[in-house]
Amino acid sequence: MTLRIDAEARRLTISPAALLGGTARRIGFDRGEGFERLWIGQAVHRRVAMESVELIPGYAAEKSVRFTFPVDDYTVLFEGRVDGRFEESNGRVIVDEIKSLHFAEDLVKLPGSPRMLRFQLQLGWYLHAVALSESRPVAGRLILADIETGATKIVPVAYEPETIHADLTRRVRALLQEFFGQEALAEAKAAEADALIFPFARWRPGQREMTAAVARAAAQGSHLLVEAPTGIGKTAAALYPLLRASLKQSKKLYVLTAKTTQQEIFTKTLNAIEGESFRSVRLRAKERMCANDVILCHEEHCRYAKDYGAKMEQSGLLDRLLEGERHLDPDRVFEAARQEVVCPFAVSLELAERADVVIGDYNYVFDPIVALADAKDPGALADSFLLVDEAHNLIDRGRSTYSPELTQAALAVLAQKIGVSAARSALEAERALQQVMLLVSDCVGQLPEEGGDAPGLVALDERRLDDLRLDMESLLVRHLADMRTGGDRVPDDPVLELYFTFARFHDVSRLAVCDGAPNDAFDVIAAPTAGGRLSILCKDPSQVLGPIVNGAAAMIGMSATLSPPEFHRDLIGLDRDRTDLLKLPSPFPRENRVVLVSPDIDTSWSARGPGAPKLAALVADVARA
Repeated sequence: MTLRIDAEARRLTISPAALLGGTARRIGFDRGEGFERLWIGQAVHRRVAMESVELIPGYAAEKSVRFTFPVDDYTVLFEGRVDGRFEESNGRVIVDEIKSLHFAEDLVKLPGSPRMLRFQLQLGWYLHAVALSESRPVAGRLILADIETGATKIVPVAYEPETIHADLTRRVRALLQEFFGQEALAEAKAAEADALIFPFARWRPGQREMTAAVARAAAQGSHLLVEAPTGIGKTAAALYPLLRASLKQSKKLYVLTAKTTQQEIFTKTLNAIEGESFRSVRLRAKERMCANDVILCHEEHCRYAKDYGAKMEQSGLLDRLLEGERHLDPDRVFEAARQEVVCPFAVSLELAERADVVIGDYNYVFDPIVALADAKDPGALADSFLLVDEAHNLIDRGRSTYSPELTQAALAVLAQKIGVSAARSALEAERALQQVMLLVSDCVGQLPEEGGDAPGLVALDERRLDDLRLDMESLLVRHLADMRTGGDRVPDDPVLELYFTFARFHDVSRLAVCDGAPNDAFDVIAAPTAGGRLSILCKDPSQVLGPIVNGAAAMIGMSATLSPPEFHRDLIGLDRDRTDLLKLPSPFPRENRVVLVSPDIDTSWSARGPGAPKLAALVADVARA
């Protein structure tokens, strides 16, 4: 989403996404324009565009457009990309906007709907861009494409320059008004930043040095890895200077942890920093924030999702929460959202967009499926600081996130669930699942027979995987449509589980193999054990973590175990020329350390289970002593 405002030069740059803003405030990945982001939506979009290229002389697909226009004392630059255009014999330019949707479900509801209005608005802006920049007569075609059958329907859209100009002017003024409001608030936050006081009465040994290093990294836009022992007070030493820097520089601060207990420590420390202007929100997993009896994000199946946008507008819930609470914990958000009958998880995500500090799991920045919208946007991440606690865990988390696998055993269990499912799409799901199982067995078949049960490297057929993904998304479309028209909804829906299991594998496969060339950071491994297993092993997580951390304004990683620091720096993917390393000694006198050995407790792996009660009793004895 492009939105750049230069108040000094009185210049504003906008994109259609920025102009549309929150007009598509709905829940569920299949709502709004969700299908267009799916593979099947993109495939239908490409097919329609390529057919036009073949059938219409001079047809041009994916063409950039831009034009400038005045709004009050600002010069506004509009930038966008039309799906297609061609010129008629009379010199008139026809501009196409292609939208993919599910005809069986959506077509009858489309005329006069807010969704249709968004389609027409966007096309109108493109018509205006071509007309003004090229001084040509124009007309528009809204091409609706069915994601299930590929059928198309063309809706003519007339060019109405006065109406379009008035709409653009109104939207730009609203954006400017919001910008100036945010600027005033940012000034108040920056002024308060200097007045923030370290949250504890005295500094521990090493804290001042760490605080200074963190502040320096934030000011210079560099990265910092800090290795400091437990007990030095790393949380406050990092959080305090980063909060001040983020408020001064109008940047968002993401505090990322591997465990919930660590989030609680950061929340308590943030509460101890006295200030009135900044706001924080702590995120909780979607499953634990669902107020519905079944986690099914569809307006027709969840009263907390139904009419979400309208209820949020009427309730003013976001403003009330942000004005009334400095630090919003998940329980408070859950109860407030439940009272307004709106989705608590969706509310927490909206709060995260407006908060100054977001506290949550690594996944909210580093997992491509779970990551917050702003974290996926390189432009937004450039205005954010990342504070990564227990940073040594990030390497394994990144490796595991990008190391999916398909096993015949797990797929067989899924087949049983689908087999007893009452879903109308069960038979089609069984066929799709059989194709995935065949993929696994074919890859296992690439292994040499003399290898026995030993795993080995195999090759992936990109086209086969792409075709399977399209089949899966076709299945997904019909399954969701069935549920919206009265189909059974069940916990842990096996059809949805099948789709997401394969989708994650396919997403990573496109990183592991691109245009037939394998990526050295990944291995594709098959094994005949347990009926067959096909996995992608991410050997070097720096290739996926690096672009994220280096896209941020600064990243602070801290842990008690970061030795050797160069190893962690390189596997996280931090830019060497932009990264500093700091190692702080233990503040505790070595002569006070006591080392005791309990010879009657076996801590080997095989003995850990049986020995756990005796070990727990020993820990309790030491604690009491």
